[in-house]
Amino acid sequence: GAGFGDSALVFLKYYEPGIVYSFEPSALNRKLCLEHFKKNAIPYLKKRYKNISIKMYDMDDTKTTVHYDQAVSSLKDFDDEFYGLGPFIYVKGYFALLGYETDDEEILAKDIERVANGKKPTQDFSDRRFTVK
Repeated sequence: GAGFGDSALVFLKYYEPGIVYSFEPSALNRKLCLEHFKKNAIPYLKKRYKNISIKMYDMDDTKTTVHYDQAVSSLKDFDDEFYGLGPFIYVKGYFALLGYETDDEEILAKDIERVANGKKPTQDFSDRRFTVK
């Protein structure tokens, strides 16, 4: 399967396929991904960073697309081909991450700390992380 919609991105980075069949996640899969993010990532990040501000927006809600568009326009290496795909995690001022899997929050936290301290992020998300301008 296409996982949560980001699995096919690997093909674009490392291969030149003629055709890649990837299916958008069903409403149930999107709901499960969001539940896992809320259950795992948010509590983890709130515990690790006491003063963190986490805002969640529905990318399909036209009232909140302005936030998504602002984030995307701040990225220097974002490919418009990925516009609208998610989940999309934006760490304001540093980078954005496309896709989420359980336990990504630990690597995400390491990357936040590394870039906040002037270091390069880990290579773990290099195929789905976009840096700011």
